[in-house]
Amino acid sequence: MMTETNNTNETENTMNEKASDTAKKVRQVLKFWLPGTKFSVNTSTYSGGSSISVEYTDGPRFELVKSLVSQLTSAGFDGIQDFKTYHKYQWNGQAFSGADYIFVSRNVSNKIKEAKMEEICKRFGIEYDKENAQSLRIGNEYVAEFASRELRIENF
Repeated sequence: MMTETNNTNETENTMNEKASDTAKKVRQVLKFWLPGTKFSVNTSTYSGGSSISVEYTDGPRFELVKSLVSQLTSAGFDGIQDFKTYHKYQWNGQAFSGADYIFVSRNVSNKIKEAKMEEICKRFGIEYDKENAQSLRIGNEYVAEFASRELRIENF
């Protein structure tokens, strides 16, 4: 099930597929490599192409999920020259062109956020009050904002 990106412009042996077909492959890759994580995989088709959104809560590191699914993209963007580039990907020895982009979004559960807020309160000697957690402050900053920033940096 290994995939790789091929940046050649040859199209004679490339199979064109709908974003929904690429999404099925994304689901297969995620299920194979990360069987214990629940993912939401949705497609969008628009006049300029198509994309896939992969969303999950907690679970594996964002970079891992992104690296697994990004191999199935069929387009990129060259910001220097300001244009969309196209490429194909390999699946079981066949070249495919499908969804242009795959976007990954990792959410953080309330359980993880609350644990981080409690940890921060302990660190700064503040009594943690779950009922009023959203109003707790460290100086001018809310503990909840501090926790969100730390979770993004840590990429738990």
